[in-house]
Amino acid sequence: MKHKSLLCAILVIIVGLSVLSMTLHLTNADSTSPVISVVPDGAAGATTNSTGIPAVAVGSTFTVDIRIDNIGSVTPGINGLSYTLLYDPTVLQVSTYHTKQTSFWGATAAGDLTAIVVQKPAGTFTESSIIVPSGAPNENTNTPGVATTITFTVLTTGSTTLNIQPSDVGVTYLEYPDSAGVSHDIAANTVNAIYGATTSPTPTPTTTNPTPTPGGPTPTPSPTPTPTPTPVLGTITNSQAVMNLQNGTTYAEGSQIVLDGSQSTAGFDSKTCPIQNYAWLLQYQNGSVIAAYSGSGVSFTINTAVSFNVTLIVTAPDLNPNPSPSYTNTSYASTWINVQPGQPAQQQANIDVFTNNGGIGHDVSSGPFGPQQLVQVYAYVTFNGAPVVNKDVAFTVLDPKGTIEAVETGLTNSTGYASMQYRTPWLDTGTPDFGIWSIIANVDISQVVVTDTVTFDYNNLVNLNGVAVPGSVQRGCPMNITAGIQGLDNSAQSVIVTFTVCDVNSVPVVTYVTSPIIISTSINVSTTVTIPTWAFVGTATVYVNVLTNPPIGSGVPYCPEQSATFQITQ
Repeated sequence: MKHKSLLCAILVIIVGLSVLSMTLHLTNADSTSPVISVVPDGAAGATTNSTGIPAVAVGSTFTVDIRIDNIGSVTPGINGLSYTLLYDPTVLQVSTYHTKQTSFWGATAAGDLTAIVVQKPAGTFTESSIIVPSGAPNENTNTPGVATTITFTVLTTGSTTLNIQPSDVGVTYLEYPDSAGVSHDIAANTVNAIYGATTSPTPTPTTTNPTPTPGGPTPTPSPTPTPTPTPVLGTITNSQAVMNLQNGTTYAEGSQIVLDGSQSTAGFDSKTCPIQNYAWLLQYQNGSVIAAYSGSGVSFTINTAVSFNVTLIVTAPDLNPNPSPSYTNTSYASTWINVQPGQPAQQQANIDVFTNNGGIGHDVSSGPFGPQQLVQVYAYVTFNGAPVVNKDVAFTVLDPKGTIEAVETGLTNSTGYASMQYRTPWLDTGTPDFGIWSIIANVDISQVVVTDTVTFDYNNLVNLNGVAVPGSVQRGCPMNITAGIQGLDNSAQSVIVTFTVCDVNSVPVVTYVTSPIIISTSINVSTTVTIPTWAFVGTATVYVNVLTNPPIGSGVPYCPEQSATFQITQ
Protein backbone atom coordinates (compact mmCIF):
# COMPACT_ATOMS: atom_id res chain seq x y z
CA MET A 1 0.00 0.00 0.00
CA LYS A 2 1.08 3.50 -0.62
CA HIS A 3 2.49 5.28 2.42
CA LYS A 4 0.44 8.41 2.67
CA SER A 5 1.15 10.86 5.45
CA LEU A 6 -1.85 11.20 7.67
CA LEU A 7 -2.80 14.48 9.31
CA CYS A 8 -1.22 14.71 12.76
CA ALA A 9 -3.64 14.47 15.66
CA ILE A 10 -5.12 17.80 16.61
CA LEU A 11 -2.74 19.33 19.15
CA VAL A 12 -5.08 21.76 20.83
CA ILE A 13 -8.82 22.31 20.45
CA ILE A 14 -9.00 25.73 21.99
CA VAL A 15 -12.31 27.25 21.08
CA GLY A 16 -15.46 26.11 19.38
CA LEU A 17 -16.89 29.49 18.62
CA SER A 18 -16.63 30.53 14.99
CA VAL A 19 -15.95 34.15 14.17
CA LEU A 20 -18.81 36.12 12.71
CA SER A 21 -19.12 36.17 8.96
CA MET A 22 -18.25 39.73 8.01
CA THR A 23 -18.45 41.79 4.84
CA LEU A 24 -15.80 44.43 4.19
CA HIS A 25 -17.42 47.83 4.56
CA LEU A 26 -15.71 51.18 4.26
CA THR A 27 -16.38 53.78 6.93
CA ASN A 28 -16.66 57.52 6.74
CA ALA A 29 -13.27 57.79 8.51
CA ASP A 30 -11.07 60.74 7.68
CA SER A 31 -7.51 60.47 6.40
CA THR A 32 -6.27 59.46 9.87
CA SER A 33 -7.06 55.78 10.14
CA PRO A 34 -7.13 53.82 13.40
CA VAL A 35 -3.78 52.52 14.66
CA ILE A 36 -3.08 49.30 16.56
CA SER A 37 0.28 49.30 18.30
CA VAL A 38 2.38 47.25 20.73
CA VAL A 39 3.96 49.53 23.34
CA PRO A 40 5.49 49.22 26.84
CA ASP A 41 2.83 49.06 29.54
CA GLY A 42 1.47 52.54 30.21
CA ALA A 43 3.18 54.16 27.22
CA ALA A 44 1.37 56.32 24.69
CA GLY A 45 0.33 54.93 21.34
CA ALA A 46 3.09 54.55 18.79
CA THR A 47 3.20 56.90 15.81
CA THR A 48 6.02 55.32 13.77
CA ASN A 49 6.37 51.86 12.21
CA SER A 50 7.91 50.37 15.34
CA THR A 51 8.63 51.12 18.96
CA GLY A 52 11.41 49.82 21.18
CA ILE A 53 10.92 47.82 24.35
CA PRO A 54 13.79 47.82 26.88
CA ALA A 55 15.65 44.57 27.48
CA VAL A 56 15.45 42.75 30.81
CA ALA A 57 17.38 39.88 32.35
CA VAL A 58 16.69 36.24 31.57
CA GLY A 59 13.98 34.95 33.92
CA SER A 60 12.46 38.40 34.41
CA THR A 61 9.17 39.68 33.02
CA PHE A 62 8.00 42.75 31.17
CA THR A 63 4.55 43.94 30.15
CA VAL A 64 3.23 45.38 26.91
CA ASP A 65 -0.07 46.98 25.94
CA ILE A 66 -2.10 46.44 22.79
CA ARG A 67 -3.37 49.98 22.15
CA ILE A 68 -5.95 51.35 19.75
CA ASP A 69 -5.63 55.02 18.72
CA ASN A 70 -7.04 57.43 16.12
CA ILE A 71 -10.56 56.01 16.32
CA GLY A 72 -12.40 59.28 16.93
CA SER A 73 -13.50 59.54 13.30
CA VAL A 74 -15.17 56.10 13.21
CA THR A 75 -18.90 56.59 13.56
CA PRO A 76 -20.64 55.46 15.69
CA GLY A 77 -17.48 53.86 17.18
CA ILE A 78 -15.84 50.43 17.29
CA ASN A 79 -17.39 47.49 19.13
CA GLY A 80 -14.98 44.66 18.32
CA LEU A 81 -11.35 43.70 17.83
CA SER A 82 -9.39 40.64 16.63
CA TYR A 83 -5.64 40.24 16.15
CA THR A 84 -2.70 37.85 16.48
CA LEU A 85 0.58 38.77 18.15
CA LEU A 86 3.62 36.86 16.83
CA TYR A 87 6.89 36.50 18.74
CA ASP A 88 9.89 34.17 19.02
CA PRO A 89 8.85 31.38 21.45
CA THR A 90 12.50 30.47 22.08
CA VAL A 91 13.05 33.94 23.58
CA LEU A 92 9.72 34.86 25.20
CA GLN A 93 6.75 33.17 26.83
CA VAL A 94 3.34 34.64 27.59
CA SER A 95 2.82 34.40 31.35
CA THR A 96 -0.34 36.50 31.93
CA TYR A 97 -2.78 38.63 29.95
CA HIS A 98 -5.73 40.85 30.77
CA THR A 99 -8.47 42.26 28.56
CA LYS A 100 -9.31 45.80 29.68
CA GLN A 101 -13.08 45.49 29.87
CA THR A 102 -13.77 48.59 31.92
CA SER A 103 -10.98 51.01 31.04
CA PHE A 104 -11.34 50.73 27.27
CA TRP A 105 -14.65 49.15 26.38
CA GLY A 106 -16.57 50.47 29.38
CA ALA A 107 -18.14 47.04 29.82
CA THR A 108 -19.37 46.48 33.32
CA ALA A 109 -22.38 44.20 33.11
CA ALA A 110 -22.31 40.50 32.33
CA GLY A 111 -22.85 39.97 28.63
CA ASP A 112 -21.46 43.39 27.67
CA LEU A 113 -18.23 41.87 26.35
CA THR A 114 -17.23 38.58 24.77
CA ALA A 115 -13.43 38.12 24.80
CA ILE A 116 -11.98 34.96 23.30
CA VAL A 117 -8.26 34.71 24.07
CA VAL A 118 -6.36 31.98 22.30
CA GLN A 119 -2.82 31.00 23.27
CA LYS A 120 -1.24 28.71 20.72
CA PRO A 121 2.15 27.06 20.23
CA ALA A 122 5.00 28.36 18.09
CA GLY A 123 4.96 31.96 19.27
CA THR A 124 1.41 33.20 18.71
CA PHE A 125 -1.08 34.93 21.00
CA THR A 126 -4.51 35.63 19.55
CA GLU A 127 -7.58 37.49 20.69
CA SER A 128 -9.74 35.99 17.99
CA SER A 129 -12.93 37.80 18.98
CA ILE A 130 -13.54 40.73 21.33
CA ILE A 131 -17.10 41.81 20.64
CA VAL A 132 -19.56 44.02 22.51
CA PRO A 133 -22.93 42.63 21.40
CA SER A 134 -25.18 44.88 19.35
CA GLY A 135 -27.62 46.75 21.59
CA ALA A 136 -25.47 46.46 24.72
CA PRO A 137 -25.18 49.70 26.76
CA ASN A 138 -21.45 49.95 26.05
CA GLU A 139 -21.61 48.85 22.44
CA ASN A 140 -19.40 51.52 20.83
CA THR A 141 -16.35 53.58 21.77
CA ASN A 142 -14.47 56.44 20.10
CA THR A 143 -11.98 56.85 22.93
CA PRO A 144 -8.42 55.54 22.41
CA GLY A 145 -6.92 53.26 25.01
CA VAL A 146 -5.50 49.87 25.97
CA ALA A 147 -7.45 46.83 24.80
CA THR A 148 -5.18 44.13 26.26
CA THR A 149 -2.15 43.93 28.54
CA ILE A 150 0.24 40.98 28.11
CA THR A 151 3.10 39.96 30.41
CA PHE A 152 6.06 38.11 28.90
CA THR A 153 8.72 36.05 30.66
CA VAL A 154 12.22 36.12 29.13
CA LEU A 155 13.40 32.55 28.50
CA THR A 156 16.86 33.04 27.04
CA THR A 157 19.26 35.60 25.67
CA GLY A 158 18.10 36.87 22.30
CA SER A 159 15.87 39.38 20.58
CA THR A 160 12.54 39.29 18.78
CA THR A 161 9.89 41.45 17.19
CA LEU A 162 6.38 41.58 18.61
CA ASN A 163 4.50 41.57 15.33
CA ILE A 164 0.77 42.25 15.38
CA GLN A 165 -1.38 41.15 12.43
CA PRO A 166 -4.98 40.16 11.65
CA SER A 167 -6.07 36.97 13.40
CA ASP A 168 -7.10 35.44 10.07
CA VAL A 169 -6.04 36.04 6.51
CA GLY A 170 -8.58 38.30 4.83
CA VAL A 171 -10.07 39.48 8.15
CA THR A 172 -9.20 42.99 9.30
CA TYR A 173 -8.71 44.15 12.83
CA LEU A 174 -11.58 46.34 14.07
CA GLU A 175 -15.35 46.02 13.89
CA TYR A 176 -18.05 48.66 13.94
CA PRO A 177 -21.85 48.39 13.71
CA ASP A 178 -23.88 49.98 10.93
CA SER A 179 -27.27 51.58 11.38
CA ALA A 180 -28.88 48.15 11.40
CA GLY A 181 -26.64 46.98 14.23
CA VAL A 182 -24.65 44.60 12.00
CA SER A 183 -20.90 44.48 12.58
CA HIS A 184 -18.46 45.13 9.73
CA ASP A 185 -14.68 45.26 9.46
CA ILE A 186 -12.38 48.21 8.99
CA ALA A 187 -8.68 48.12 8.32
CA ALA A 188 -6.13 49.66 10.67
CA ASN A 189 -2.49 50.63 10.50
CA THR A 190 -0.20 48.37 12.53
CA VAL A 191 2.81 49.37 14.59
CA ASN A 192 5.22 46.61 15.67
CA ALA A 193 7.46 46.47 18.71
CA ILE A 194 11.13 45.49 18.71
CA TYR A 195 12.42 43.72 21.81
CA GLY A 196 16.18 44.05 22.38
CA ALA A 197 18.89 41.69 23.58
CA THR A 198 17.79 39.92 26.76
CA THR A 199 20.88 40.37 28.90
CA SER A 200 21.27 42.02 32.26
CA PRO A 201 23.26 45.25 32.01
CA THR A 202 26.78 44.91 33.40
CA PRO A 203 27.38 47.52 36.12
CA THR A 204 30.28 49.86 35.51
CA PRO A 205 32.97 49.02 38.10
CA THR A 206 34.05 51.84 40.39
CA THR A 207 37.64 52.31 41.49
CA THR A 208 38.93 54.07 44.60
CA ASN A 209 42.51 55.19 45.10
CA PRO A 210 42.96 55.52 48.89
CA THR A 211 44.86 58.48 50.39
CA PRO A 212 48.43 57.42 51.37
CA THR A 213 49.08 57.06 55.12
CA PRO A 214 52.01 59.31 56.26
CA GLY A 215 55.11 57.19 56.66
CA GLY A 216 53.37 54.17 55.20
CA PRO A 217 53.78 52.51 51.81
CA THR A 218 52.32 54.23 48.82
CA PRO A 219 49.31 52.19 47.73
CA THR A 220 49.16 50.94 44.19
CA PRO A 221 46.24 52.60 42.42
CA SER A 222 43.53 50.30 41.14
CA PRO A 223 43.66 49.96 37.37
CA THR A 224 41.09 51.86 35.37
CA PRO A 225 38.69 49.31 33.85
CA THR A 226 38.77 48.95 30.09
CA PRO A 227 35.48 50.20 28.69
CA THR A 228 33.35 47.75 26.77
CA PRO A 229 33.86 48.44 23.06
CA THR A 230 30.91 49.72 21.09
CA PRO A 231 29.65 46.99 18.75
CA VAL A 232 30.70 47.44 15.17
CA LEU A 233 27.68 46.62 13.10
CA GLY A 234 27.78 45.61 9.47
CA THR A 235 25.02 45.02 6.95
CA ILE A 236 21.80 43.87 8.63
CA THR A 237 19.48 41.51 6.75
CA ASN A 238 16.72 39.69 8.57
CA SER A 239 15.77 36.13 7.64
CA GLN A 240 12.88 35.76 5.22
CA ALA A 241 10.19 33.09 5.57
CA VAL A 242 9.08 31.79 2.16
CA MET A 243 6.57 29.00 1.53
CA ASN A 244 5.62 27.21 -1.67
CA LEU A 245 1.85 27.90 -1.70
CA GLN A 246 -0.07 30.94 -2.87
CA ASN A 247 -2.92 32.38 -0.86
CA GLY A 248 -6.24 30.72 -1.66
CA THR A 249 -4.85 27.46 -3.05
CA THR A 250 -7.68 24.92 -3.27
CA TYR A 251 -7.42 21.14 -2.83
CA ALA A 252 -9.91 18.32 -3.06
CA GLU A 253 -10.76 16.21 -0.01
CA GLY A 254 -8.19 13.49 0.59
CA SER A 255 -5.41 15.31 -1.25
CA GLN A 256 -1.90 15.28 0.14
CA ILE A 257 -0.76 18.81 0.89
CA VAL A 258 2.97 19.52 0.77
CA LEU A 259 4.38 22.52 2.64
CA ASP A 260 7.88 23.58 1.64
CA GLY A 261 9.78 26.34 3.40
CA SER A 262 13.21 25.43 2.04
CA GLN A 263 13.37 28.61 -0.06
CA SER A 264 13.41 30.74 3.11
CA THR A 265 16.58 32.80 3.40
CA ALA A 266 19.03 33.18 6.28
CA GLY A 267 19.74 36.44 8.08
CA PHE A 268 22.97 38.43 8.14
CA ASP A 269 24.50 40.61 10.85
CA SER A 270 28.17 40.99 9.84
CA LYS A 271 28.05 37.21 9.44
CA THR A 272 25.51 34.74 8.12
CA CYS A 273 22.81 33.75 10.61
CA PRO A 274 21.41 30.45 9.28
CA ILE A 275 17.86 29.30 9.90
CA GLN A 276 17.86 26.86 12.81
CA ASN A 277 14.15 26.15 13.18
CA TYR A 278 11.09 25.88 10.95
CA ALA A 279 7.67 25.82 12.66
CA TRP A 280 4.33 25.35 10.88
CA LEU A 281 1.01 26.28 12.49
CA LEU A 282 -2.37 25.24 11.02
CA GLN A 283 -5.44 27.11 12.32
CA TYR A 284 -9.17 27.10 11.69
CA GLN A 285 -10.96 30.36 10.88
CA ASN A 286 -11.81 30.91 14.53
CA GLY A 287 -8.13 30.72 15.49
CA SER A 288 -8.19 27.27 17.08
CA VAL A 289 -5.30 24.99 16.23
CA ILE A 290 -5.50 22.04 13.83
CA ALA A 291 -1.87 20.93 14.08
CA ALA A 292 1.71 22.13 14.41
CA TYR A 293 4.76 20.72 12.64
CA SER A 294 8.49 21.34 12.52
CA GLY A 295 10.94 20.97 9.66
CA SER A 296 11.58 22.79 6.39
CA GLY A 297 9.14 20.51 4.58
CA VAL A 298 6.09 18.58 5.76
CA SER A 299 3.18 16.77 4.12
CA PHE A 300 -0.24 15.76 5.41
CA THR A 301 -3.71 14.81 4.21
CA ILE A 302 -7.00 16.65 4.86
CA ASN A 303 -10.05 14.39 4.59
CA THR A 304 -12.74 17.00 5.28
CA ALA A 305 -13.85 20.16 3.50
CA VAL A 306 -12.42 23.10 5.43
CA SER A 307 -10.62 26.42 5.06
CA PHE A 308 -7.58 26.97 7.23
CA ASN A 309 -4.59 29.23 7.65
CA VAL A 310 -0.97 28.05 7.46
CA THR A 311 1.76 30.11 9.12
CA LEU A 312 5.46 29.40 8.63
CA ILE A 313 7.75 30.74 11.36
CA VAL A 314 11.50 30.56 10.73
CA THR A 315 14.04 31.31 13.44
CA ALA A 316 17.56 32.44 12.57
CA PRO A 317 19.40 33.46 15.78
CA ASP A 318 21.92 36.29 15.48
CA LEU A 319 25.45 34.81 15.52
CA ASN A 320 27.20 38.16 15.77
CA PRO A 321 28.97 38.38 19.18
CA ASN A 322 27.85 42.03 19.23
CA PRO A 323 24.33 41.69 17.84
CA SER A 324 22.59 44.62 16.24
CA PRO A 325 19.42 45.72 18.06
CA SER A 326 17.71 46.01 14.68
CA TYR A 327 18.30 42.36 13.75
CA THR A 328 15.17 40.18 14.03
CA ASN A 329 15.47 36.50 14.90
CA THR A 330 12.16 35.42 13.43
CA SER A 331 10.27 35.83 10.18
CA TYR A 332 6.73 34.84 9.27
CA ALA A 333 4.79 33.89 6.14
CA SER A 334 1.12 33.04 6.01
CA THR A 335 -1.33 31.66 3.46
CA TRP A 336 -4.93 30.54 3.28
CA ILE A 337 -5.83 27.03 2.02
CA ASN A 338 -9.24 25.73 0.97
CA VAL A 339 -10.22 22.04 0.89
CA GLN A 340 -13.35 21.36 -1.16
CA PRO A 341 -15.71 18.37 -0.93
CA GLY A 342 -15.03 15.46 -3.23
CA GLN A 343 -16.43 15.88 -6.72
CA PRO A 344 -19.36 13.78 -8.01
CA ALA A 345 -18.33 10.75 -10.02
CA GLN A 346 -19.64 12.27 -13.24
CA GLN A 347 -17.46 15.37 -12.76
CA GLN A 348 -14.31 13.96 -11.26
CA ALA A 349 -10.75 15.12 -11.83
CA ASN A 350 -8.11 12.47 -11.26
CA ILE A 351 -4.38 11.97 -11.35
CA ASP A 352 -2.42 8.73 -11.10
CA VAL A 353 1.34 8.78 -10.57
CA PHE A 354 3.55 5.72 -11.13
CA THR A 355 7.10 4.77 -12.11
CA ASN A 356 8.81 2.57 -14.67
CA ASN A 357 8.76 -0.12 -11.93
CA GLY A 358 4.99 -0.01 -11.47
CA GLY A 359 2.52 1.70 -9.14
CA ILE A 360 -0.34 2.20 -11.62
CA GLY A 361 -3.58 2.90 -9.78
CA HIS A 362 -4.48 5.00 -6.77
CA ASP A 363 -2.68 3.92 -3.60
CA VAL A 364 -0.45 1.43 -5.41
CA SER A 365 3.28 1.26 -4.61
CA SER A 366 6.03 0.97 -7.18
CA GLY A 367 8.69 -1.71 -7.32
CA PRO A 368 12.05 -0.96 -5.65
CA PHE A 369 15.02 1.00 -6.94
CA GLY A 370 18.71 0.59 -6.16
CA PRO A 371 21.50 3.15 -5.83
CA GLN A 372 22.04 5.44 -8.83
CA GLN A 373 19.16 3.92 -10.76
CA LEU A 374 17.11 6.15 -13.04
CA VAL A 375 13.57 6.61 -11.72
CA GLN A 376 11.16 7.48 -14.53
CA VAL A 377 7.96 9.01 -13.16
CA TYR A 378 4.66 9.37 -15.02
CA ALA A 379 1.35 11.03 -14.14
CA TYR A 380 -1.91 10.35 -15.98
CA VAL A 381 -4.39 13.24 -15.67
CA THR A 382 -8.08 12.81 -16.51
CA PHE A 383 -11.41 14.56 -16.08
CA ASN A 384 -14.54 12.40 -16.28
CA GLY A 385 -12.25 9.65 -17.53
CA ALA A 386 -10.95 11.65 -20.51
CA PRO A 387 -7.30 12.77 -20.79
CA VAL A 388 -6.50 16.38 -19.85
CA VAL A 389 -4.02 17.95 -22.26
CA ASN A 390 -1.39 20.70 -21.69
CA LYS A 391 -1.68 20.81 -17.90
CA ASP A 392 1.37 21.43 -15.70
CA VAL A 393 1.91 18.68 -13.13
CA ALA A 394 4.14 19.30 -10.10
CA PHE A 395 6.25 16.31 -9.05
CA THR A 396 7.72 16.38 -5.51
CA VAL A 397 10.28 13.80 -4.35
CA LEU A 398 10.45 13.11 -0.59
CA ASP A 399 13.09 11.02 1.21
CA PRO A 400 12.22 8.67 4.12
CA LYS A 401 12.47 11.57 6.62
CA GLY A 402 9.97 13.64 4.64
CA THR A 403 12.62 16.06 3.37
CA ILE A 404 11.90 17.48 -0.06
CA GLU A 405 14.72 16.29 -2.33
CA ALA A 406 13.49 17.51 -5.72
CA VAL A 407 10.62 19.42 -7.32
CA GLU A 408 10.01 19.33 -11.09
CA THR A 409 7.14 20.17 -13.42
CA GLY A 410 5.92 18.16 -16.42
CA LEU A 411 3.33 19.09 -19.06
CA THR A 412 0.67 16.55 -20.05
CA ASN A 413 0.84 15.44 -23.68
CA SER A 414 -1.95 14.68 -26.13
CA THR A 415 -2.79 11.49 -24.23
CA GLY A 416 -2.84 13.10 -20.76
CA TYR A 417 0.56 11.88 -19.56
CA ALA A 418 3.21 14.08 -17.91
CA SER A 419 6.64 12.81 -16.89
CA MET A 420 9.87 13.57 -15.09
CA GLN A 421 12.91 11.54 -14.12
CA TYR A 422 15.68 11.60 -11.54
CA ARG A 423 18.48 9.30 -10.48
CA THR A 424 18.61 7.87 -6.97
CA PRO A 425 21.47 9.41 -4.97
CA TRP A 426 24.71 7.93 -3.80
CA LEU A 427 26.52 10.03 -1.20
CA ASP A 428 30.31 10.14 -0.99
CA THR A 429 29.91 9.02 2.63
CA GLY A 430 28.56 5.71 1.35
CA THR A 431 25.42 6.08 3.48
CA PRO A 432 22.50 7.01 1.19
CA ASP A 433 19.01 7.55 2.57
CA PHE A 434 17.76 3.99 2.22
CA GLY A 435 14.10 3.45 3.04
CA ILE A 436 10.65 4.30 1.68
CA TRP A 437 10.71 7.26 -0.72
CA SER A 438 7.61 9.08 -2.01
CA ILE A 439 6.80 10.97 -5.17
CA ILE A 440 3.77 13.28 -5.01
CA ALA A 441 2.06 14.55 -8.16
CA ASN A 442 -0.28 17.58 -7.97
CA VAL A 443 -2.35 19.17 -10.74
CA ASP A 444 -4.92 21.98 -10.75
CA ILE A 445 -8.08 21.23 -12.74
CA SER A 446 -10.74 23.93 -12.71
CA GLN A 447 -9.23 25.49 -9.56
CA VAL A 448 -9.23 22.21 -7.66
CA VAL A 449 -5.93 20.53 -6.87
CA VAL A 450 -5.93 16.74 -7.11
CA THR A 451 -3.01 14.66 -5.98
CA ASP A 452 -1.61 11.14 -5.89
CA THR A 453 1.45 9.59 -4.30
CA VAL A 454 3.59 6.63 -5.30
CA THR A 455 6.08 5.10 -2.85
CA PHE A 456 8.99 2.76 -3.44
CA ASP A 457 11.71 1.05 -1.44
CA TYR A 458 15.14 2.54 -2.11
CA ASN A 459 17.92 0.15 -1.06
CA ASN A 460 20.43 -2.30 -2.43
CA LEU A 461 18.38 -4.58 -4.66
CA VAL A 462 20.30 -7.53 -3.19
CA ASN A 463 21.96 -7.70 0.23
CA LEU A 464 24.25 -10.19 1.94
CA ASN A 465 22.90 -11.49 5.24
CA GLY A 466 26.09 -13.08 6.55
CA VAL A 467 28.76 -15.70 5.77
CA ALA A 468 29.04 -19.05 7.59
CA VAL A 469 32.33 -21.05 7.70
CA PRO A 470 33.74 -23.77 10.00
CA GLY A 471 36.02 -22.77 12.84
CA SER A 472 39.06 -24.54 11.35
CA VAL A 473 40.10 -26.63 8.34
CA GLN A 474 43.23 -28.74 7.78
CA ARG A 475 45.32 -28.13 4.70
CA GLY A 476 44.27 -30.48 1.91
CA CYS A 477 40.76 -30.88 3.31
CA PRO A 478 37.39 -29.63 2.00
CA MET A 479 35.33 -26.90 3.70
CA ASN A 480 31.77 -25.65 3.21
CA ILE A 481 30.97 -21.91 2.81
CA THR A 482 27.41 -20.59 2.99
CA ALA A 483 26.26 -17.04 2.17
CA GLY A 484 22.80 -15.68 3.05
CA ILE A 485 21.36 -13.49 0.27
CA GLN A 486 18.27 -11.30 0.53
CA GLY A 487 16.35 -9.93 -2.48
CA LEU A 488 14.58 -6.60 -2.04
CA ASP A 489 10.80 -6.43 -1.94
CA ASN A 490 10.30 -9.78 -3.75
CA SER A 491 11.79 -8.30 -6.89
CA ALA A 492 13.46 -11.03 -9.00
CA GLN A 493 17.16 -10.39 -9.68
CA SER A 494 19.85 -12.41 -11.46
CA VAL A 495 23.01 -12.61 -9.32
CA ILE A 496 26.51 -14.06 -9.49
CA VAL A 497 28.06 -15.05 -6.14
CA THR A 498 31.85 -15.19 -5.74
CA PHE A 499 33.83 -16.83 -2.90
CA THR A 500 37.54 -16.01 -2.43
CA VAL A 501 39.69 -17.56 0.35
CA CYS A 502 42.94 -15.83 1.39
CA ASP A 503 45.38 -17.33 3.88
CA VAL A 504 47.10 -15.57 6.76
CA ASN A 505 49.60 -13.94 4.35
CA SER A 506 46.79 -12.63 2.09
CA VAL A 507 47.57 -15.17 -0.60
CA PRO A 508 44.40 -16.16 -2.56
CA VAL A 509 44.22 -19.93 -2.22
CA VAL A 510 40.70 -20.62 -3.60
CA THR A 511 38.23 -18.65 -5.76
CA TYR A 512 34.83 -19.94 -6.81
CA VAL A 513 32.25 -18.17 -9.06
CA THR A 514 28.67 -19.46 -9.28
CA SER A 515 26.49 -19.60 -12.35
CA PRO A 516 23.65 -17.02 -12.56
CA ILE A 517 21.10 -17.45 -9.76
CA ILE A 518 17.60 -15.91 -9.80
CA ILE A 519 16.53 -14.70 -6.37
CA SER A 520 13.45 -12.84 -5.15
CA THR A 521 13.42 -13.58 -1.43
CA SER A 522 15.93 -14.83 1.11
CA ILE A 523 18.06 -17.80 0.05
CA ASN A 524 21.32 -19.50 1.09
CA VAL A 525 24.03 -20.13 -1.50
CA SER A 526 26.64 -22.77 -0.55
CA THR A 527 29.78 -24.18 -2.08
CA THR A 528 32.47 -26.65 -1.03
CA VAL A 529 36.14 -25.83 -1.66
CA THR A 530 39.39 -27.62 -0.76
CA ILE A 531 42.19 -25.80 1.05
CA PRO A 532 45.46 -26.51 -0.80
CA THR A 533 48.35 -28.16 1.04
CA TRP A 534 50.62 -25.22 0.29
CA ALA A 535 48.41 -22.63 2.08
CA PHE A 536 50.03 -20.90 5.04
CA VAL A 537 48.85 -22.04 8.45
CA GLY A 538 47.03 -19.39 10.47
CA THR A 539 43.94 -17.17 10.34
CA ALA A 540 42.37 -17.17 6.87
CA THR A 541 39.54 -15.04 5.48
CA VAL A 542 36.66 -15.79 3.12
CA TYR A 543 35.42 -12.84 1.01
CA VAL A 544 31.92 -13.09 -0.52
CA ASN A 545 30.52 -10.76 -3.20
CA VAL A 546 27.21 -10.60 -5.05
CA LEU A 547 27.58 -9.25 -8.61
CA THR A 548 25.17 -8.31 -11.38
CA ASN A 549 27.12 -10.30 -13.99
CA PRO A 550 30.20 -12.55 -14.08
CA PRO A 551 33.41 -10.77 -12.97
CA ILE A 552 34.81 -10.73 -16.51
CA GLY A 553 31.41 -9.80 -17.98
CA SER A 554 31.06 -6.25 -16.57
CA GLY A 555 29.75 -7.51 -13.23
CA VAL A 556 29.42 -4.89 -10.49
CA PRO A 557 28.48 -5.36 -6.81
CA TYR A 558 24.87 -5.25 -5.69
CA CYS A 559 25.97 -4.47 -2.14
CA PRO A 560 29.08 -4.24 0.07
CA GLU A 561 31.31 -7.30 0.43
CA GLN A 562 31.07 -9.50 3.52
CA SER A 563 33.72 -11.78 5.03
CA ALA A 564 34.34 -14.38 7.71
CA THR A 565 37.52 -15.86 9.27
CA PHE A 566 38.62 -19.40 10.15
CA GLN A 567 41.84 -21.22 11.04
CA ILE A 568 43.95 -23.20 8.55
CA THR A 569 45.76 -25.95 10.43
CA GLN A 570 48.36 -28.58 9.51
